[in-house]
Order: sequence, then C-alpha cells, then structure tokens
Amino acid sequence: MDDQYVLYPIRLGEMFNERYLVEHKLEFGGGSTVWMTLDLRDKKNMALKVMMSPGKWGENEIRI
Repeated sequence: MDDQYVLYPIRLGEMFNERYLVEHKLEFGGGSTVWMTLDLRDKKNMALKVMMSPGKWGENEIRI
C-alpha cells in the first residue's frame, strides 16, 4: 500500500469552476485544507474543502 498522500496546491487568487475565487486559507487538518472562496455569481463567501488523496490516485486527480 502507498503511504504517500497528495494535496492539490491551491494558490490565492485561483479560480474554480469559473465561479469560486480563492481568498485565504481557513484551516488545515490531518486530511484536508479548507479555503475561503468568493462565489462570484451569488456574491457570497463559500468554504472549499480539499481532501488529501493517496499516492498515484491523487496525482491523477490533480491532472483532472
């Protein structure tokens, strides 16, 4: 079994789904990071939780 985990390297100002703008990190835990985003369509703040993925599966998810 692969003990390596991969976490997508989010950057401040990064956009997701052409809608959610990353503003700042809220929390980092054992298996995820939570980011504050601005929903540009609805003009409100939303949390984005990014989970760690195991090894080669995580690398594949990053490419997707």
